[in-house]
Amino acid sequence: MQSPKNVQSVLKELLHGEHTSHDQMLGILEHYRSVLVRCMKTFTPQTLGKLACLQSDSSDLCHDLERDNPRIISLDKKFSLKTQGIFAGTPFARKTGFNEYVTFGIDCSSGEFLLIRIMYALIDLSYEEAISVNVSIADLGTVIRDTDIPPIMVWEFFRIAFDTWLSDRKRLYEEACAVNRQIDIENEILTHIFPH
Repeated sequence: MQSPKNVQSVLKELLHGEHTSHDQMLGILEHYRSVLVRCMKTFTPQTLGKLACLQSDSSDLCHDLERDNPRIISLDKKFSLKTQGIFAGTPFARKTGFNEYVTFGIDCSSGEFLLIRIMYALIDLSYEEAISVNVSIADLGTVIRDTDIPPIMVWEFFRIAFDTWLSDRKRLYEEACAVNRQIDIENEILTHIFPH
């Protein structure tokens, strides 16, 4: 994994038009995965069942896996639709062949990348019903190769995850401040009614 100093020097090279190797880019992404993993304890995790990438009808709306209750296939029996993590739904999920989507995520418990293959059946020419979901632990290189997602899209996934986390933290902070203000007001009233 690259240190923040190495990440910054690689980014400077990119800004100056210098060529950056595939391995350097993977190093940057691994660095930010480790940062994301450290923050995941404070995220509101998503479950695998909430991963949405399957077409619901002809309007391009997507539905989540939970709706179809597909069978989970995994060598590691710990994975289920209740597995918590950060999962890449639309627009990251890719159709890779006949009736298959492939995407990725990061498992909350281990911090490892997950490769997710969703087999589906086409119902009435417009509804994609999830039949099975194959979940496996994978390294970043395998995720990029098997999903055919360029590294910059993995970066975008991280950016969205951090933006979501920050928005959630701000919302919780604002809610806590509102409750605290209400308690202060009520405390002022109560201390006048019931002096110490």
